Amino acid sequence: MISSLQELADAIALERQILEWASPRLPTWIPPGQIDFRDPTNVMVSTTGWPGPHPERLTALTQVRPVLFGVAWKVLDLQMELAFAQLATPNQTKWRIEEKSAHARAFRGSLAGLTDDPEIWMRICLIYTGTTEARHALTHRRLQVDAHGAFVNLSGAHQTLTAAEQDAMQGLALSSSTIALHQNRTRRDGLMLGRFLNALTSLHGRPALPASTDDQWKVVVNSELIHGRWSFHARSIFARAREAAPTSSHFDVEIHLAGSGLAPVVGALTVAAEAGVMDFDPSVPEIWMNP
Repeated sequence: MISSLQELADAIALERQILEWASPRLPTWIPPGQIDFRDPTNVMVSTTGWPGPHPERLTALTQVRPVLFGVAWKVLDLQMELAFAQLATPNQTKWRIEEKSAHARAFRGSLAGLTDDPEIWMRICLIYTGTTEARHALTHRRLQVDAHGAFVNLSGAHQTLTAAEQDAMQGLALSSSTIALHQNRTRRDGLMLGRFLNALTSLHGRPALPASTDDQWKVVVNSELIHGRWSFHARSIFARAREAAPTSSHFDVEIHLAGSGLAPVVGALTVAAEAGVMDFDPSVPEIWMNP
């Protein structure tokens, strides 16, 4: 029975590695979109698309999609187990899925970063209970998959789970477990989580949440030296960037140090904005800067 954060981390470490491998990622060589704020009268916005995974990789992922659903469901299941740890009876050593499902249907549990937002937790609980039958069908080798990769002929309220929903389950498990293990949900975490929760609306029936796309953006700005430090109002720059790309959660920054002859400082704009950075010394590394 999972009763601590470390036990959860140990129990899902391999599964998270598998989901990381399976997740569609933007390759590092793909240029990001760019928002250039150096000339306020001529803001340039451009973006570059991604052709998607290699066909052979896509074929492999399609073939193992049901297995990946099982991996994702296990991660979600063990998260629920930790959330319900304080509800266990004295001397209880393990949970039955039926017991966890009953707690989930009542939206019980406590798991920092997830249960603090009832709208998020409600959706996760409904997805968990709504996919339990699919997990049982997969485990007991009675799962049927149609030509489009959908799970079909499931018993209960949700008789079908499409290929896209199975993919969203992978993203949900990876995203929510990251939040659970960090015990914190940043704005970017919330937007990514919203993306996967929205893709699973058929299971929870709730309205759409604010969500992110896969887009990544580089924001280019100038900085002036003021009283020995370089000005960088991260939150205001982040707010302007979000106006240009409102559905994205991934913003990097390139800061040009006017008249210094030094190389631009690069880093994570989202992290700097959350930290409330107002100025900096380029010779002193900060958490938002790239090494």
